[in-house]
Amino acid sequence: MVNVYVGDDEERALGLRPEEFENCDALFVEIWEDGEKTDDFRLEHEASLLDEPDSGLEQ
Repeated sequence: MVNVYVGDDEERALGLRPEEFENCDALFVEIWEDGEKTDDFRLEHEASLLDEPDSGLEQ
């Protein structure tokens, strides 16, 4: 697969940005344990959240 990071380095995974990948608008994380997917979520960076009117975060 193209544009996929697989690894157990949480700091690196959470530090990735869409701009680092070709044709990428968003990043998604899947958490796998013992061969089963236990969770998934879309990574939102604080800067993009501040642009959202209903985020509850202030600049």
